[in-house]
Amino acid sequence: MQYEYSRISTLSGASLLVIDCRCKPKVYPLKGRMTFGRIYDGELCDITVLSAIVGRRHGEFVQNEEDGAYYYIDNNSVNGTFINGYKLENDSLHRSRAARLADGDILRVDRSSSEKPHHEAVIMVFCGNMRYDGHWRVFDSGKLINITIGSGENNVIRLSDPAAAPSHAVLRRTQKSWAIFDNGLGGVRVNGRRINGNAHVNDHDVITVGDTTFVIYGNILLYITVSPC
Repeated sequence: MQYEYSRISTLSGASLLVIDCRCKPKVYPLKGRMTFGRIYDGELCDITVLSAIVGRRHGEFVQNEEDGAYYYIDNNSVNGTFINGYKLENDSLHRSRAARLADGDILRVDRSSSEKPHHEAVIMVFCGNMRYDGHWRVFDSGKLINITIGSGENNVIRLSDPAAAPSHAVLRRTQKSWAIFDNGLGGVRVNGRRINGNAHVNDHDVITVGDTTFVIYGNILLYITVSPC
C-alpha cells in the first residue's frame, strides 16, 4: 500500500531533513549558525524535535564564512550524535570536534546499538547541493518478503529517479528485521556508507538508492527523490 505526505519544498542552498518519533518529515533551510535540541517549555533552539533522548541544546550546525561549508558540533550531550554510523568524540569538556558535512550525510541521535534503536530516535539528513522537493511517499510492506526497487516497470517500488537502475536493489525481510541487496548496477548506501553486496538494516536506518532516500519504520518505508539545487 502506498500513499503520500503533502509536498515538501526547500529554498536553494543547504538544508536539513529531520524525522522524529512523529514520523512526519520536516525540512529546515540552513543559514549561518543554527542550534538543535528537543522541544520543551521556553525552547530556544532553531531546529527542534520531539524526543526525550535529545538534549535541550544538543548540537549546532555552523557555516564556515570562508568556503560556505557546513559543520556539525555536538555540545557534549548525554546521548551524543552519530554521523554515518560513527559517534562523534568529545574534543573538549564542552563539545565535540567540528565535523564537516557532505551531501547525504546521516546524523542520528539514538542508542549505541543500531540493532536496538530507541523509539524516540531522531534522524537528520544533510543536503548541501541537493534538495528535497516533492512528495514523500509512504509504502506499507504488509507481509511482503521481497520488495524490489528500481526504475523498471515490474518493481514493487518503482522509482522516477534517473539515477536508479531498472533493477537496482531488493529489500528482503529477515527473522529480525530487513536486509538490503545491491544488484550491482548503481550502488546502495546504508546510513551514509556504501554497502558491499548486502547489509542488515534496522528501524530508523536510512537507505540511499540512486538519488532516492528511504527511512525504515517497522513495516513502513518513507521515501523521496532529491534533485540538484
